[in-house]
Amino acid sequence: MQPENNNENAPQNMNDSHQTQTTAAPQRRGKKRWGLRFSFAFAALAVLLALACVWLWKQNSYHKYQVDHLITHLQAAQTALRHRDTDLRAITKVISAPDTVQVTLIHQQGTPPGEARLMYNARMGIVVYSGEIAPAPEKKSYQLWLVPSSGAPVSAGVVKANQDAGAKVAHVPQNLSAKAFVVTLEPEGGQSQPNEAKVLVGAVGTP
Repeated sequence: MQPENNNENAPQNMNDSHQTQTTAAPQRRGKKRWGLRFSFAFAALAVLLALACVWLWKQNSYHKYQVDHLITHLQAAQTALRHRDTDLRAITKVISAPDTVQVTLIHQQGTPPGEARLMYNARMGIVVYSGEIAPAPEKKSYQLWLVPSSGAPVSAGVVKANQDAGAKVAHVPQNLSAKAFVVTLEPEGGQSQPNEAKVLVGAVGTP
């Protein structure tokens, strides 16, 4: 009788096996879907983190640039203040010194119009210049010269067209006897010796 029972149970076993396989298949597909979802979520999170890092780096770089820019401006302002303080001290000394001479520089015909004034103290070797001239042509500069009693002219530096906004303090060799001061039109930045383009001229001893 045993063989008959086995035969009767065989279809039941096959049905159970088929049901088990049918149930397992959706489970595997479900696991694959969850795996794909997790992979996509992880990839999206990685992209967001990368973008956040780039944004933070840019923000940090921008703030660093702002701080560096501010420091540069503060340092420049401090340097300008120190120079201005030095110039003010020099101006005060020149004004109060009894041996300071004053010179008026007059516009020369055929040149840009203007006028200037200066104070010169030979003992200190300090020139204080203030004046206003028509703007210099492109790639040209106005340059102030001390014309000594003997020898070649000595540069007192480039001057602005509108130097009335702030006096220029120039240092020249001490105890240099001057017979005149001249402003010439030179190549941009000035040069070691003047050319013939005299814009302003003032003789020492002339009020």
